[in-house]
Parts: sequence; structure tokens; C-alpha cells
Amino acid sequence: MLNGATSKSVKWLMIEEYKRSCKFTALKPFDYFAKEGHFMELSEWYNGEGFDLHVESSNGAQRLSLSWGEWKAMQALVGNDEEED
Repeated sequence: MLNGATSKSVKWLMIEEYKRSCKFTALKPFDYFAKEGHFMELSEWYNGEGFDLHVESSNGAQRLSLSWGEWKAMQALVGNDEEED
């Protein structure tokens, strides 16, 4: 088992418990339109091949799951140049 995962066996059912790497931030410092309570949370997949993104904003709750390859493709579409404000 990876990353200290534990497993339990119940007759025919195998259940694994594990912890994932997560990062969290409020959106207000990054987004002019963000309100208190708006946030973004990123959780890496257990197998390390991608991540889940949860955004809570004025648009409601949004979820996105991407592999790292899909993330690289998105960066190519958006552009890799970051401008400092």
C-alpha cells in the first residue's frame, strides 16, 4: 500500500483508507470579485497522476479533475507567461 494506506476486508468488499496531499487558499487575495468564504482547494490524486480542484465562488461550487498531462495542455492553451500585478 502507498503512503501509509490501510485496508479493511469485509467478506467480499475491500476498503482502503489513505490521506491525500491538499492545498487550500481563500480567493479574495487573488480575485477582485471574490467574497469572504470563497476558496480554492487542490487535492492530488492518490496515484499521483493528477489532481481534483474544488472552487467555491460567486459561480457556485465547481469541480475539475485533470491529469498532469491535461494540466500541461491547459497551460499551453492559456499561455505560460505570468504577469506580476
